[in-house]
Amino acid sequence: MKKITFLIFLIATTIVVGQTTLYDFEDSGELPQFQFGNLVYANIVNPDMSGVNTTMRVLEINKPDNADWFGGIGFETPGLPLINLANGTEFTMQVWAPIANQSIRFQIQNGLNGEPTYNRDVVIANAGVWTDVTFDFSDQPGLTGMEQYPILVIQPNYDPSCEGGSCTTVGTGNGGVWYIDNIVQIGVIPTCDDGIQNGMETGVDCGGPDCDPCVPTCDDGIQNGNETGVDCGGPDCAPCIPTEPTVAAPVPTPLQSQVINMYSNTYTTDVNVSSWRSAWSTSTYTDNVQVDGPGSECKRYIDADFVGVEFYGADAVDATSMNFFHVDVWSPNATVFRVKLVDLDAGTVEGELAYNIAQGQWVSLDIDLDDFANPSLVTNSANLLTSRNSIQQLIFSGQPVGTFDFFIDNVYFSEVESLSTPELNISEIGIYPNPTLDVWNVKTNNQEINSIEVFDIHGRQAMSLNPNASEAIIDGSSLPAGLYFATINTINGSKSIKLIKQ
Repeated sequence: MKKITFLIFLIATTIVVGQTTLYDFEDSGELPQFQFGNLVYANIVNPDMSGVNTTMRVLEINKPDNADWFGGIGFETPGLPLINLANGTEFTMQVWAPIANQSIRFQIQNGLNGEPTYNRDVVIANAGVWTDVTFDFSDQPGLTGMEQYPILVIQPNYDPSCEGGSCTTVGTGNGGVWYIDNIVQIGVIPTCDDGIQNGMETGVDCGGPDCDPCVPTCDDGIQNGNETGVDCGGPDCAPCIPTEPTVAAPVPTPLQSQVINMYSNTYTTDVNVSSWRSAWSTSTYTDNVQVDGPGSECKRYIDADFVGVEFYGADAVDATSMNFFHVDVWSPNATVFRVKLVDLDAGTVEGELAYNIAQGQWVSLDIDLDDFANPSLVTNSANLLTSRNSIQQLIFSGQPVGTFDFFIDNVYFSEVESLSTPELNISEIGIYPNPTLDVWNVKTNNQEINSIEVFDIHGRQAMSLNPNASEAIIDGSSLPAGLYFATINTINGSKSIKLIKQ
């Protein structure tokens, strides 16, 4: 295959137009890499050196009457871009058709980065003469102009009406010998001022051997300039969030006699956990990771979707005398963190709560066990933890799904809350109406509300308020219907409450 690039400089404009000949078949060994549908092809001497094509050699494609209607030939450069749309989205080819008013399809497929297949069909109006044909992909849906394809397919006598199984072969009298020649890509040669990243540029109109160096920014997706991480750190960008904690989790304050301990260096272990990552979990798990020397061990989960913790049979937890479930969690990227408790005593009952947690710091969750049975708080009101005398599973999940990382420590049930991070009791906050069509009214037991943050179910912040009063109004009239979570912060603690917008 020969690639010959011609430059045509248009005087009085700044546009540089180029064309790249992909195949001209002047070399007798230049042939397709494959065929399908019972076609036969050959590189031959041009049988009709007239009109728009007087070159010496062409590609002959024989598509007889009994060939599959979709038959064609293909050119391929496995793993490499045969077609790079950054160099142009328009292609030309010379075609000699045996029968008038038949279509020929030009298709690019198997995008190197998952790009969709694109094709163009053109009707050849005249038979027995060479015709210049143009295939323009510029208006294809979703086209960015940066797609790369290793395969080019050409299907002569392609009938789009046969798609869906209405045809088998070309059909009597419709077959014949086609000739094609001079497959050319037309486009704008990459320049340093065309507003797109192309050619050998490392950024938009910058970098590479021809353009000025790219000026580092805090949103270009690469670590450059004075950044200490990708788009973070240094004097110009926001600080980087560390990927793992550098200090131990807070020391719990309840007494040993007040807890049922699953995992904590502070207490004797009470529960023989059979698996901290069940076989049905999705994550990479590391046990007893020291983050700040001896005594700072915690459990690490990477690229998590959900993580099941199992303690069956005799190891089941009877939490009927307990009031709280506690876990310390640290994550560099979680926007939502969920905790589910599952009781398997008589059938299965379960409850799940979701929290919007701060990233890059230890967050202590002291969760009132009654909250797992509160339909206005759980993520699914059909699933409530109505019994807790035989809790045998603990499930952590969150967002972003499949890629969020987290560390946990101090996992236990307790009679009392830890004093390290107070959390408001739900009875101290009133929110009504819930569900609502427009606004939620928030009232506390004479506690000043410092801030209210509302998040959607994907962890995206929908609004933020600073009432600095014991009452507030959350105006949800502009929010789409759905499930939301409000984190209400007061000087005495905080609480995450589920909101429903109808």
